[in-house]
Amino acid sequence: MTRVTSSYRGTDRNHPDNVGLRRAIELQIPLVHFEGLERGLYFARYPVYIVGDDPGALTFHVLADELRAPLPALLLGEPSEDARRKYVTLLTLQRLRQEKFRV
Repeated sequence: MTRVTSSYRGTDRNHPDNVGLRRAIELQIPLVHFEGLERGLYFARYPVYIVGDDPGALTFHVLADELRAPLPALLLGEPSEDARRKYVTLLTLQRLRQEKFRV
């Protein structure tokens, strides 16, 4: 599992985007998290789940859970256990902060 932090939209706790992410916590909705590598270049992590809210730091806690069904299967409405069987879990060693080279 990969844990990352995502900043609030602005500084208003009640901004519609921030309220929507809090709602995603309640409903356990899978999302896509785009991590900026450089201007105009992003690394996408999916599926991710918002698992916590830290209003003091203006951030959300995001968890990428490799054990859940992949995003395409979730969008197709397949039961998660059946969807997981269609994919192979692959563990690899990965150099940190090397996203630019992989892109």
